[in-house]
Amino acid sequence: MKEVVKVTLENEMDLILASKRTMKLAELCGLSLTIQTAMATAVSEIARCALSVGQNTSLELGIITLSPNKKQLSARVCNIIDTCVNTEAIIFAKRLIAEVKTIKNGSGYKILLNQDLKFGT
Repeated sequence: MKEVVKVTLENEMDLILASKRTMKLAELCGLSLTIQTAMATAVSEIARCALSVGQNTSLELGIITLSPNKKQLSARVCNIIDTCVNTEAIIFAKRLIAEVKTIKNGSGYKILLNQDLKFGT
């Protein structure tokens, strides 16, 4: 993933910043307002859950190049506690975004939210 933005989540104000950054990046990628809002809402729900139960929480936003003609907007919420893995926040995010994954890596967990980008070839 080509990282564009990284936000350390420490308090409620950081959740607002995460939502704004997600909306802005989605807008710059050419996504519709509906998809921008869905992505930002899903990221906010996951980030809120991760922030409420853990420490060392961060959000990384970026672009994944899957092939020369296929790219995705990606949001990764990283945390050291697994309590967000099976919560209502994940279920809600899955209703908004098609691809939501939970990955355990070493000492922590990453929750990935990916949205396909449409662009001319």
